[in-house]
Amino acid sequence: DRADHPAVLVGADHAPTPVEFLLHAIAACITSGIGNIAAARGVKLTEVESTVEGDIDLRGILGLSDQVRNGYEQMRVHFRVKGDAAPEKLEAIVAQAKARSAVFDVLTNGTMVNVMLRPGFFVSGFAFGLGACASNAFIESAIRFAFGSALSTCTFTIWPTLTTSLAS
Repeated sequence: DRADHPAVLVGADHAPTPVEFLLHAIAACITSGIGNIAAARGVKLTEVESTVEGDIDLRGILGLSDQVRNGYEQMRVHFRVKGDAAPEKLEAIVAQAKARSAVFDVLTNGTMVNVMLRPGFFVSGFAFGLGACASNAFIESAIRFAFGSALSTCTFTIWPTLTTSLAS
């Protein structure tokens, strides 16, 4: 329910790293699509299993080499799908789930990501861009998810009129 880093990256190694959550995101997104598409096509699934792998050279993220990237060089998602349809139809469902996956799209199409600090829009090192519908309860939940029990005190402002203090 929260991210962490190994001790070498000044973490406690009690949870997946943020980049490991990326592996989970691609598997979860395509798996959801497989279920939705199968249901829409009248296919009853009895088993869906995914295995996700990513190749990362830690010299990049550790700042030990400018010759390697910080993130994954390659990711692989393998599915085993069983249901009441022919293997060809199950393959077509997986292909359609991949084609419609928002996470696959973000990872493979070079999505622009702007990172900036704006006054009144800063939370202990993390910038947030939440809509006007964000409530204190939603924001508190998001902050607690990000920081978990490591949160001792956090004061944050989102929009000029919404300020909240949290203490664990």
